Amino acid sequence: MNLEEMKKTAIRLGENVKNLKHRYVFFSLVNRLFKEPRIKLVRGFRGSGKTTILLQIFNKYRKRAMYLSADSPMIAGETLYNVLKEVISSGYDLLLIDEIHRYPHWRRDIKAIYDEFPEVTLVCSGSAPLAFVPERREEVIDVEPMGFREFLELKHGFSLIVRDEWLDPEKSIEMVARYSPNLESEFREYLQVGGYPTCLKYDLDSAKKALYASIRKSIYEDTASILKMSQEKIYALNKILVFLATSEPGELSITTLASATELSKSVIYELLDALEKMKIIRIIRPYGRGAKLIRGSPKMLFYHPNLRYAICNELSIEPSIGAIREELAVFALVSRGYTVNTLKGLKRSPDYYVGKPLNMVLEIGGKGKSKKQIKGYKRAKVIKPDQLLLLSLF
Repeated sequence: MNLEEMKKTAIRLGENVKNLKHRYVFFSLVNRLFKEPRIKLVRGFRGSGKTTILLQIFNKYRKRAMYLSADSPMIAGETLYNVLKEVISSGYDLLLIDEIHRYPHWRRDIKAIYDEFPEVTLVCSGSAPLAFVPERREEVIDVEPMGFREFLELKHGFSLIVRDEWLDPEKSIEMVARYSPNLESEFREYLQVGGYPTCLKYDLDSAKKALYASIRKSIYEDTASILKMSQEKIYALNKILVFLATSEPGELSITTLASATELSKSVIYELLDALEKMKIIRIIRPYGRGAKLIRGSPKMLFYHPNLRYAICNELSIEPSIGAIREELAVFALVSRGYTVNTLKGLKRSPDYYVGKPLNMVLEIGGKGKSKKQIKGYKRAKVIKPDQLLLLSLF
């Protein structure tokens, strides 16, 4: 192992991202960098910018930091523990380790370094969220898809700060009109590809294909290597995603999925749990307790509407605009810190109940959506497209 070559490689890689703007999560991570727990696990869907963030941190702390990839040929034949120990003995106290999930005993070696060198901070990232279930010594930093505001800042250098204006339809119309038509045009692009940083360097079609490739890689590599899934189950995961991408948003029918995949209900639950942990889908549980909670069916959405667009693009079909709106609304609401539940099984069924501090029933709709679904609810609103645009500017 040649530490000088390792440093040169890190510097070359760091130069590749030198002119890239920082994602919001970069600043959050830097603020927490040298605080306990000293093991930071950076997780997120493939293509969300984890490697770029590690390299940007390396650029900021180059004199005290070392960046390396756990699957690099330069450390082949060595234990990760021995490599890191030698790096530390050379004076580095910030270790940035990418693709760490590819090293079979990474947790054992990282724990040993943590215990032996209390002055050292370790930042570990990988392309498989499944691999990063935090333990006592570890802090997870989730690299989430970008909101519309972050997309505008990184791609166009344009900043628009919105707080609660989205709750008022008149204010929403005024704000969107003030910046139209460019804002609406950029919003259409954001809905299709703008949640993931690949949109910053690829054209629209190429960005969709890149995102679809990330989905495929997650399905075929992560489930096989981490969950040890059989080929039959991996094939079923693909069928579930196609089923979801071509369906309107609605209650999740385990029976329908079991019939479509010819698998048992217990296996379907296992597959849905895997997709949720991979941050490909989001399962919205019903609101309530006791019988209401048991009777209500959950709703299954894509984690971000870009994922639906990517799969539909591969299938050469147009995605449901209703599903796209719901997926973006839920993503934005959760990103703002709200809890979101379905209200299925009640007398009338608006789309969602949003918890504290909003405590409000929301119906997500198009411009012509009526208030019929929210009739009888004291705190309820219909969220129309202009409001949804502002909601996503978190």
